[in-house]
Amino acid sequence: MQTHPYFLPITARPLSSRESLLLFELLSYVPKLYAEHVSSLTVIGRCGCGSCPTVFFNEPNSTESHIVSCSGKDELGNAVGVALLAIESTLTQLEFWSLDGQEPWTYPTPKSLVQIQDHV
Repeated sequence: MQTHPYFLPITARPLSSRESLLLFELLSYVPKLYAEHVSSLTVIGRCGCGSCPTVFFNEPNSTESHIVSCSGKDELGNAVGVALLAIESTLTQLEFWSLDGQEPWTYPTPKSLVQIQDHV
């Protein structure tokens, strides 16, 4: 398998409480089949850019697809995008990006999320 250029392997760890809260909020927009796998998720990588909070549950590959994308605001009021990616019913990545170019930025608050595109 060819490694994604932004995938940086890390020592496996459980999801943080912030990651879990965001994941469950995102899952409220998609079919329940994805929620069945949340308890077994382990973070095995992060984005190699070093500044965003993107995490990987599996090594990325070309068969991934976005299942839901949302926009929200972080605690400083910055606009942040978040997408949940999967291969079939297996969750693979929680991806974040700045929507307004403001620095620094971090996770959007779960209550601020609004779906921006339906991928299911």
